[in-house]
Amino acid sequence: MVATVRKPFQNVPSPGSSVMLQVTFDLFDGGLQKSRVNEAVSAKYVAQQQLEQELRNVNDQTEALRSDWDSARDQWTLSVDGEKQALRTLELYADEFRLGTRQLSDLINAQVDLFSARSDREQAESGYYLATLALYNMDAKTMDGLRALNLIKEEA
Repeated sequence: MVATVRKPFQNVPSPGSSVMLQVTFDLFDGGLQKSRVNEAVSAKYVAQQQLEQELRNVNDQTEALRSDWDSARDQWTLSVDGEKQALRTLELYADEFRLGTRQLSDLINAQVDLFSARSDREQAESGYYLATLALYNMDAKTMDGLRALNLIKEEA
């Protein structure tokens, strides 16, 4: 729908001078406006679903990291106990070897077991540190995690 209004200028001396105002309204747009609104509503719904899926993914990742941290902590605790046990066994075998009641091969095997136990403990400790830092990193607080593990010095 188009409307036009013309009014001649009385104060302008040139012939044919006039002012024109034209206003346009779309009464029938063929459903274009309604389809744009529906498209925007659909896009909003899709965005909400994507957000909810991302939140579920973050929660799943957080739970997996917490589970990994629990396992790493338990593994480190077990490996520390295993190293202590291997050290006690080596000390016992060394005493028995000095007394002549234990063979040299047993003493060497005990030393190998202690070395393996120390290696396992160091790997478990590293795994614990990595799992801890991964949890801190989920909250974007990696530096706090490094400080909590005493891997960096506190700033003054």
